[in-house]
Amino acid sequence: MVCVFHGRHIDERFHRHDFFFVNFAYRGHYEPLSATSQNRIFMKEGDCYLGQPYSGYALKKDGEEDIIIVGILIKKETFLREYLSVLGADTSLLHFFLEPSVNQYADGIIRFTPAVDSPIWSLLDLMIEEYAEPTEQTQTLLKALFLSMAIYMAQELQSQDLTPEKQTIADQVTAYIELHSDTATLKSTAAHFGYHPVYISRLLSKKTGKNFSQTILEFRMKKAAILAAPGFEEIELMAPLDILRRLNFDVLLAGVQSDKVVSTHDVTVSTDTMLDKLHADKLDALILPGGAGAWVLRDTPEVIHLVKNACRGQAGGRHLRRPHRSGESRPGEGQERHGLPGPGRLPGTQ
Repeated sequence: MVCVFHGRHIDERFHRHDFFFVNFAYRGHYEPLSATSQNRIFMKEGDCYLGQPYSGYALKKDGEEDIIIVGILIKKETFLREYLSVLGADTSLLHFFLEPSVNQYADGIIRFTPAVDSPIWSLLDLMIEEYAEPTEQTQTLLKALFLSMAIYMAQELQSQDLTPEKQTIADQVTAYIELHSDTATLKSTAAHFGYHPVYISRLLSKKTGKNFSQTILEFRMKKAAILAAPGFEEIELMAPLDILRRLNFDVLLAGVQSDKVVSTHDVTVSTDTMLDKLHADKLDALILPGGAGAWVLRDTPEVIHLVKNACRGQAGGRHLRRPHRSGESRPGEGQERHGLPGPGRLPGTQ
């Protein structure tokens, strides 16, 4: 998919998607937010950056100068099948593009500046023209053009020495255990990497300070998040927080507007993280406390987006608890207007 923005003002919400993407500052300068909403990158005309799937970002620009941003988005599976052999010829680049297949929350970005006379720009022009006036052969032509572009990108990245650092064996083992935490054993993990189990065990202890059993237990812990908005009802936040931690859940208290949140009765709590750092796919439970804060939750688009993504995962065992706001005719009425399902029981809390 080819996307083009032309204008003077753009203010995207911080978001993520399941695509590899390449963004070009085709004309003018702009400032995307990357990885977290506090990480601002200045993109000057002629700059380009490659992003892994789930790389959080938002395009930002406000001024008198017209800008043109061109983006190329490729589904993860298609990218790995069609283009990995070209862009992954360098071992460090290979890790960058393979990482999302073992760590679905990878969010790396490589930024570089193709030379002015690089064929990348001519190929990009051809892709824009083809996408603007599509024919039956458009997708075939776009694949061929991007394949050529990928070859030149690999050369540019190597010549500018911008390839990411190679992942250590310890990092690879840890990522493998996280991905296969339900079935991995010390013996099977060692066999996968071609090492003796004793070596893998010592490697983990040296890298993380934990043995294999402790490492896999940590990954197997169920994960939950509680959203804290101003005016929350204390009992509806503190009770599930306490109960879930007693049940060995890894619970994060996430601030919706700030990291210090004041309750209905002026009790201030400090959060562990912020809303924009949560990933629905990584949560087994999402708790939305009631009280006046539920109105804030209902009217915050990022909350609705997170909740909808969490609901899509219910079939896989994840659960959603909805707030009950005073004045509602029944629990969760505000959420139902957004097409969300009824309340579910948290696993292990019966």
